Amino acid sequence: MINLKPYQKYKDSGVECIGKIPEHWEVKRLKFVARLAYGKSLPDEKREDGDYLVFGSNGLVGSHSSAVTCGPSIVIGRKGSFGKVVYVDTPCYPIDTAYFIDEGYTKSDLKWLYYLMQTLELDKFSMDSAVPGLNRESTHNKLIPYFNITEQVQIAKFLDRQTSQIENLIEKYERLIDLLKEKKTTLISRVVTKGLNSNVKMKDLGVEWIGKIPEHWEAKKLKFVSKIIMGQSPDSKYYNFDGEGYPFLQGNAEFTELYPKAVKYCTQANKFSQKGDILISVRAPVGEINISDQKYGIGRGLVAIRPKLKQILPSYVWYGLNVFKISFNLLVSGSTYEAISVDDVKNMLVSLPTKDEQQQITDYLDKETSNIDALVGKINKQIELLKEHKASLISHIVTGKVNVRGKIA
Repeated sequence: MINLKPYQKYKDSGVECIGKIPEHWEVKRLKFVARLAYGKSLPDEKREDGDYLVFGSNGLVGSHSSAVTCGPSIVIGRKGSFGKVVYVDTPCYPIDTAYFIDEGYTKSDLKWLYYLMQTLELDKFSMDSAVPGLNRESTHNKLIPYFNITEQVQIAKFLDRQTSQIENLIEKYERLIDLLKEKKTTLISRVVTKGLNSNVKMKDLGVEWIGKIPEHWEAKKLKFVSKIIMGQSPDSKYYNFDGEGYPFLQGNAEFTELYPKAVKYCTQANKFSQKGDILISVRAPVGEINISDQKYGIGRGLVAIRPKLKQILPSYVWYGLNVFKISFNLLVSGSTYEAISVDDVKNMLVSLPTKDEQQQITDYLDKETSNIDALVGKINKQIELLKEHKASLISHIVTGKVNVRGKIA
């Protein structure tokens, strides 16, 4: 990291959140530096294939044959995911859920302005309680530090270089996480289908995507080793979001890494999972899997799988389903609506070692996957620290806490 020093002289900006600024800087309202222009409506059916990127409130959403901006621009989320700030280095099409700024709406350096706007906490300005949104006039009245365009260009170039280095490192860490997750998936697949003994005799099941399994293992349909409970959604009048009744799971939107997260409740449910059940989504996205950590009401998008404990360990089923759910992908391939039936779940084929081997496999995978997960967690922590460092660096520089003039070479 380059050693950065403060400016020689400072003065009070008169704005608490800005603090002291270099003596030759001033404070202006954003509206005297730039104006936020409204994006234009572009329904999906009117989009034409083209080279111009289309941006909405949450970023890139497609492409089109024409552009709205006259060149590089800043796109700011206006509705929904409001306050998100994106820099686009080519002409683009911001739709009506976003604002934009291009050279027609500011005389300042656009890249400097992009960095500055990241520090304004625009995602905290909601003036519409029904549909969260960024109010243009409130944003225009934000007070910002301001100075000559020569220094703006110097700051933008410096931040381009420094943030690019940070982003490259974040990208490397993210690729490493992808590799570790792939390693984890491969490990689970190998052990669940081949076992821990590489010298054991194998037999062919006649199922291409499973291949060979140990000779003494069985392969059974899930319905013979588990109770299968198909979810059923009650009338919508029984739903609420204030915690009254049972935590209720409908499906896809509520899946997390291991346990589900209920976003609504139900005063009258028809079907329930119990603690230890394995939950699998049977509607898009098909095959998402969680473990039920308590009693939930379950809707028609879910199936609860309750292993028969005399034959099979729930922990082994958990690992096995993460491998054998590939059969669901084959069933929904080419379908216009991604869904499978409860019979598809019941007829799902799983390989079954002896119960002792199931325990050995589970213990082994618990240990190995925990090590991988711990490493992923450490890397994610490093990514978060890098993102915090990036945000802090941008804030310190655009508010004049350090001087980067002469640091561009």
